[in-house]
Amino acid sequence: MPRTPKRFMAGRTSWTAWPARLFLGASLFAALAFLPTRWETHALRFFKGVINRGAELRFNNLGIAYMDQQRPADALKAFEQATDANTRDYIPRLNQGIALLNLQRTDEARTILTEISTQHPNDPHAWYNLGLLEKSVGKIEEATANFEHVARIDPNDPDRSEEHTSELQSHHDL
Repeated sequence: MPRTPKRFMAGRTSWTAWPARLFLGASLFAALAFLPTRWETHALRFFKGVINRGAELRFNNLGIAYMDQQRPADALKAFEQATDANTRDYIPRLNQGIALLNLQRTDEARTILTEISTQHPNDPHAWYNLGLLEKSVGKIEEATANFEHVARIDPNDPDRSEEHTSELQSHHDL
């Protein structure tokens, strides 16, 4: 009776199949090494996106640090660079609107915050800052509506909604 070979690898493959696998792997590697340039283009696009995402995060974090230091002009520059690095993410753009609000450039801030609150209606930060903007220019009804919208979106954050709404209502009653 012939002796069956011992199994080298788990499964049904015997130890005698490794030369065929080696040849197949080398052939596949050689084919991949000479792929058309469109694959290179896809790879470059991917890595450029990763690099841009890193730049966006770095500039956004820098802008937040400037805002913590009460330097909104420097923060605005950093947020603009973050927006330029990745135009698809809206957070740096929102922060840009907040920096403009702190610089009291209300028209530019209103444009950005309105745009973001329209595109992302469930983001309480945009509505809250839009309410602060309306409050700062004396539009009490609009500010109250924005703060009430924040209360509907995020009822667990009392600092943003109930405090400002009750303050505005008492101001409006005077």
